[in-house]
Amino acid sequence: MAGLDKTTLTKMVCVSRSMNRREIFMDIIRQFTKQTNDYKNMSEEELGEKIKEFLKDEKYLIVMDDVWHVEDLELLKIVFPNNQNGSRVLVTTRDFEVARHADSYGKPHALRFLESQESFELLKMKVFRKQRFPAHLELMGRIIAQKCYGLPLAVLVIAGVLDKERQSCILGRSGGRKSYTNTQSRKPKLQ
Repeated sequence: MAGLDKTTLTKMVCVSRSMNRREIFMDIIRQFTKQTNDYKNMSEEELGEKIKEFLKDEKYLIVMDDVWHVEDLELLKIVFPNNQNGSRVLVTTRDFEVARHADSYGKPHALRFLESQESFELLKMKVFRKQRFPAHLELMGRIIAQKCYGLPLAVLVIAGVLDKERQSCILGRSGGRKSYTNTQSRKPKLQ
């Protein structure tokens, strides 16, 4: 499910529905070197071997984001050496079978939606930080949080917009560069 904040962990390789193995391998190589011209004419197998070389003595975290098919996972994971040094490959997917296949123990971690109260708490924390949340805004805050349908990303985006508006209001009242005026627009008459 999109919007559950799976991709904010680190830089990653996005797999997506129409996987292009060569492009993914080139994306991985770009993480190691800016000199990618040397690799443009290599086959997928050669690129895979180069990735193995880069990773063989390193501790790494590879995030493969949005893997749609078990077959795609199989075609990609062969380039990640199991060097027994704590390296990990993290896979995000919308498909339970892909997740089950990716987890060596067969117990993938399923992200959940936020409860309404959790969404509200996240909204309050992001907009007002350590300041006290104004009681007169609680009902509106709860409605906004509920409209985010438990998606943390939606809460964070809305919180960012609200925080920007709040900062504009504070600057306007304190004589800052921006001015805030309460403009209640007149409703047009229906004809």
